[in-house]
Amino acid sequence: MKITVEHAAGGTTVIRAAGSGTVHCAGELHAALAAAFAAPAGVVLEVSGVEEIDASFLQILCAAGKSAAGGTFRLEGCAGPLARMFAAAGFPPPPGATEVGTAMSCGHGGETR
Repeated sequence: MKITVEHAAGGTTVIRAAGSGTVHCAGELHAALAAAFAAPAGVVLEVSGVEEIDASFLQILCAAGKSAAGGTFRLEGCAGPLARMFAAAGFPPPPGATEVGTAMSCGHGGETR
C-alpha cells in the first residue's frame, strides 16, 4: 500500500491510501493514522486508490472512528468496487458510498465527529 500524508489548510491531515489494503500493510496505515490523530485538527483518509481490502483494513477504520474522540475523521473516495468490498467483508457499504464516488463521515453511528 502506498500512503502519503499531507497537511491541508486549517491543520487537517489528509492521508491518501492506494493499492492493497490488507493485513500486510495494516501497520503502515495504523501508524499514519495514529500520528495524524496526535494533532488536534481533523483527519481525512482518502481511499479512491485502494484496490482491495480485508478485515484488517476495516478494523483500522473502526478504530480510527473511535480515535477521533472529539475531532473529525472522514473517509473519502469510497466508490464502486471498494464499497462492494466493505459488504463482502460483512460490513454494509459505508454511509453515502456510491458507484461514482463520495465524501462521507465515519465514526460512531456514521455521524461526523
